[in-house]
Amino acid sequence: MAMFDPHALPAVPAAPPPTVRPLFRPTEPERAMVEPAPIVEPEPVRDPAPVEPVPPPVAAAAPAPSIAVLLDRLDRGLQRRRRDAAPPPTEPSPGLASALGALRRMAGGE
Repeated sequence: MAMFDPHALPAVPAAPPPTVRPLFRPTEPERAMVEPAPIVEPEPVRDPAPVEPVPPPVAAAAPAPSIAVLLDRLDRGLQRRRRDAAPPPTEPSPGLASALGALRRMAGGE
């Protein structure tokens, strides 16, 4: 405005406006709501100190068995398997024979 009318601005600034008296006085809880809480800086996070792993206790290793002992053990196991094995059936059971016959008929298209 001063560019168009140099007398539009007063030479002395205007007085500040009068302050307004508050309409009510806030109670303590209301004052606590209005006043901001103090800012608390969080503590810096510290990395925990590295823990050295504790090696497990080493048990004394049993001595390795000799070749002769291992061969004897293998021979006893094979004899036990031969003794425990059931002889194969010479003829299939009647139920198994009928089931096999039905499967053969289905596969043959009969």
